[in-house]
Amino acid sequence: MTIQSPTLFRCRLIHIRHHPFTYRFTHTLYMWLVDVDALAEPVRPLVRFHAADHLGDPTRSIRANVETFLSCNGISLAGGRILMLAQPRSAGYAFDPVSFFFCYHADDSMAVVIAEVRNTFGERHCYLITPDAAGNSDVGKEFYVSPYFPVDGRYRTRFVLNPDSVRIVFALNRALRNRSAPVTALTATLVGKKVRIPAVIMSPRLLLSPYRTIALIHWHARRLRRRGLTSARRLPHQPQLGVTPIRSSHGE
Repeated sequence: MTIQSPTLFRCRLIHIRHHPFTYRFTHTLYMWLVDVDALAEPVRPLVRFHAADHLGDPTRSIRANVETFLSCNGISLAGGRILMLAQPRSAGYAFDPVSFFFCYHADDSMAVVIAEVRNTFGERHCYLITPDAAGNSDVGKEFYVSPYFPVDGRYRTRFVLNPDSVRIVFALNRALRNRSAPVTALTATLVGKKVRIPAVIMSPRLLLSPYRTIALIHWHARRLRRRGLTSARRLPHQPQLGVTPIRSSHGE
């Protein structure tokens, strides 16, 4: 299966909070799938990917930083391909809540997926995920994202990447009082379809996507607070080997 780079996906993010009440929203966003070995030039005018916006040493390449993180976890791709699905730095600003690195062995078989998650407190965490043949996996939650969820529970994940489409699911299961088994507290589903790049490249929604993303995060947080949710205690995130902490002016 040949996946071209760069590819632009028009995505729908379907986000459902199941507990303590149902809160659902759907937003449209654009995400680029790019080969990290081909990032010397912008993928299009005003659309750039910088190492400083992702894990590792900002003075090195994204590929070198991904390989360092994998090496810290005992994984070598032996030169295999790395495809990054992310929102770029656009119009001089970058904020991508989650970027994905699809990492392949030299024979093009899937090795691992890295889910690089950022929060509005200037922190970053990378989940190392090994999907099975159907794209499914399970990983413990280790990072504070929503202020209304503590750092507990486990994510059930699913990754399906095709030349013309992408589907990613994160479902957070938590153990709650008075429940005999963990319940699904949150489901986030990203569904994307390939679009023709010239048709949308100058779209304001595409060019201003990072600004729109951070504004929507704060808007939904305020709505949830008005509905009575209170913030869970946040402890400083422990840095990971191969992942450099980031600084941000955003917070809640």
